[in-house]
Amino acid sequence: GGSALAPVRGIIQFVYNNPEKVKSFKLIAGFKSPKDVLFAKDLVEWSKKLDVVLTVDGAEEGYKGNIGLVTKYIPELKFNDLSNVSAVVVGPPMMMKFSVAEFLKLNLAEKYLKKIADGGDFELQDKLGTVYKRKSNFELAEYYYKLAINNGNQRAQYNLGNLYYLYKKKNLAIDYLKPVADERDQEAQVLLAKIYYDNGQVDLAEEYLHKAKDNGESYYLLGKLYGEKQDIETAERHLKTAADDFDNKKAQEVLSKLYTDKNNMTLAKHYLTLLADENHLEAFALLGNIFADEKNYNLAYTNYGHFFEGKKRENAKVDMKKIDDAKLKFNFGKCCIKLGKFDIAEQNLKDSEYLKISDNVIEVAKLYEEAEQLKLAIQYYKSALHL
Repeated sequence: GGSALAPVRGIIQFVYNNPEKVKSFKLIAGFKSPKDVLFAKDLVEWSKKLDVVLTVDGAEEGYKGNIGLVTKYIPELKFNDLSNVSAVVVGPPMMMKFSVAEFLKLNLAEKYLKKIADGGDFELQDKLGTVYKRKSNFELAEYYYKLAINNGNQRAQYNLGNLYYLYKKKNLAIDYLKPVADERDQEAQVLLAKIYYDNGQVDLAEEYLHKAKDNGESYYLLGKLYGEKQDIETAERHLKTAADDFDNKKAQEVLSKLYTDKNNMTLAKHYLTLLADENHLEAFALLGNIFADEKNYNLAYTNYGHFFEGKKRENAKVDMKKIDDAKLKFNFGKCCIKLGKFDIAEQNLKDSEYLKISDNVIEVAKLYEEAEQLKLAIQYYKSALHL
């Protein structure tokens, strides 16, 4: 990243001059902007023999090169044999931190961390514990977390408690979480509260959640806890803190449903919009329904469009239990009438159970009448008469 290309220039030049020494080589070089690119002539020359990706953080309109952080391109790396892979990461501390995180996902971390961790580096012992945790290797994760703890790493104590929690060893989890929770580690306080809650120790759960004053999850859980106690006002206050001050998505979901049920559509739309801003697909569909009910068909159509496009994406996750699919199609059909997309409207309105209600049929007929589609309008008016 940036000026850090200088320290590795010798490595790159060696590979350029001796390509037979490696099976493959890829350089990802990132700079702040096109004018900040260093060794520009070298990069052009290297790209003649080597696989070079040059990217910039930002550029003016019309720039035809890659735009994005170095970390954007690490997941695209393909390896046949990880045991023969080496990675050199050089750059600003934050860039290195997030680059290493991407390499962790590629399962390269174990190779690099183990030797240093076994040499006594407690920070890398903790990180290696996390690598083994991700690989579901409980014994080695536990082993390296304990090594790190014995060398004074407090974060490893939370991580080991979390590991025990995940593997249903709640008593051991409490043993490791409580000391760091009492030392004001808010993640430990929240996780400890969850364990106490699961154990039926609600008062202790509430106590530790109140201690985590700067943690959105704690306010969300307090909202749930007070809701179960039927203290709705206090529950709502804590949920709003989680949703508004900490952008907690679970709290935003709960509040959007709460205000929809209360028919407070202003606040319902507020929390659904926060969810939609993070590409929460169900939020787009629910916003579409609200705008359609308000006869704001342009905004409804836009939100439905985001929902349908999002559903097409690979690995898209949509909980259709939260969505009235029949209502969605009926409302989308009305939007299409308003926007002159009559064929699509009829595809969505066909056999709709909402057209078994005369008021709904008349509403559709009026939309067609306003759109000067009189033949269809008369058809729906006649259908309403039969109902």
